[in-house]
Amino acid sequence: MKFAKFLILIPFFSSLALGMNFPQDWRGTWSGRMVPSDGGKSYEMELEIKEKAGSRAYHWRIQYSGQEIRDYLLISDPKKPGHFVIDEQNGIQLLGHFAGDTFRTFFYVGGQLIDMNYRLENERIRVDIVSFDSTDFKDTKSGQHQVRSYRLSSTSSAILTQD
Repeated sequence: MKFAKFLILIPFFSSLALGMNFPQDWRGTWSGRMVPSDGGKSYEMELEIKEKAGSRAYHWRIQYSGQEIRDYLLISDPKKPGHFVIDEQNGIQLLGHFAGDTFRTFFYVGGQLIDMNYRLENERIRVDIVSFDSTDFKDTKSGQHQVRSYRLSSTSSAILTQD
């Protein structure tokens, strides 16, 4: 019962945390080096956030070294503050959520569960990408509660600074 009461309070605390003006306060071009935690090869990352004229959308452009620019649209949901759609403009749309100082999206692609977090801190954006293998899991149960956990595949992080 205590857990259910906590869930009811989440929207209230999320709305309080929206003091930061996202994505307006994040506008600009940000760049840095993405570093895999397993010692793999690091690579450059650039993120550009700018308003799309005449709409409530923002350009959310990502480029990793040696790859084409991924030109997404970040569209706010006017009925749900802090909720967004990341439109990849190819038929794929991801749900995104902003709370506190962090923009998050969680999705499944190619057998992987991907958790992406963008956090604005000290005039820098920290990007964390965590991937789990959806085929390598453990199911457990305690009373009425069944839990499935997944094996970690990889993690990568970057600190982006504004150009």
